[in-house]
Amino acid sequence: MEEEHFKVVHVLRTWGRGQPEEKRGPLESELKEAIQRCSGAELFIRSLPEPVTRNGMVFNEILINRVGFASMKETAEAFAQGEVATIEPVQEKVLHELTKAEYKDVKDITQLVRGVEKHNKKVREKLSSQRRAEQETKRQTALIANLRSKLERGAKLLSVDIEAWERDQTKMLEIGAVLFELKKWDSAMPELTILSCKHFVVRENARCRNGRFVPDRRDHFNFGTSEVANKATIFSQLSDLVSRSEFMVGHGFRSDVKYLKNNGFAVDDLNKALDTEVLSRQLLRTRESASVENLLSAMDVEYSNLHNAGNDAFYTMKIFYHLLNEEDWQKYKSKLDDLRTKRMVRRAKQKLLARAKSLTAENAKLTKQR
Repeated sequence: MEEEHFKVVHVLRTWGRGQPEEKRGPLESELKEAIQRCSGAELFIRSLPEPVTRNGMVFNEILINRVGFASMKETAEAFAQGEVATIEPVQEKVLHELTKAEYKDVKDITQLVRGVEKHNKKVREKLSSQRRAEQETKRQTALIANLRSKLERGAKLLSVDIEAWERDQTKMLEIGAVLFELKKWDSAMPELTILSCKHFVVRENARCRNGRFVPDRRDHFNFGTSEVANKATIFSQLSDLVSRSEFMVGHGFRSDVKYLKNNGFAVDDLNKALDTEVLSRQLLRTRESASVENLLSAMDVEYSNLHNAGNDAFYTMKIFYHLLNEEDWQKYKSKLDDLRTKRMVRRAKQKLLARAKSLTAENAKLTKQR
């Protein structure tokens, strides 16, 4: 069971008018018992006998009956005046399946309902996210098919990467852009030609440096000379590169698009954006998204100075190119699985070491106190 999704269902009791005298007895008995039993609301909970599983989530059901003491009293008074009919009967089978809890404070039951609804909202958001991921996968697959059909005459693509400031994600520090061409995809791999490889440093934010949370590799562009320019000049050149390309490529591309948009550069046609993070997860059938570094390692691509936007754009292009080779997908997947296992083992060791250090420190403290 990955998640439990609780659905709030209000159990309604209906009251009629003008019922015969013989039907009023059950109502009067139930009202008296309810008033004596509790001075608040009753909550009845029933889980489905066979929970429904959808998208890896288990759906249960909570039946809530909110009948306050005040409404009970009003109903009893109305009954005395002959204005209220019997309660709609509840099936005996259902009653046996219910677990009852009493709430004397309206605030308590309100908090309970809000908690359930809050949980529902989280699960609905997760389901929506899954649906969006499925739609994105279908879109990316269609793009690959479209790309392959165009490679007889050649197709130009632009790989883009953004480095933002670790202390303020709205500030762009670097932009990397690699324009490349693929053609003649009549064998395992198409021909690759690099047309332009750019690394821009944003002059307005040149004083802002990473290094505390994200490595600072601004001064280590591997594939040419970095260009320091203001945003307007950079965006002008980037706009020219975008206009020359038929497809855009990125890793976790939506975050890069967001950075560009927040800084005044809109990527108009996202339907032509290919995301190597999504593609690798789909084509290699991995559970988790893989980082640029792990994908490069799995593909045996030599790399250095990641987190330089120009380098990352270049390596993202290489990842995309290798993903086109269907014959190696299983090999890449196996290596990614090995890397993930090693990472899990490494983290487990780190936790054990941290715990051992903590225990050693506690023992030393106790010894000193004695």
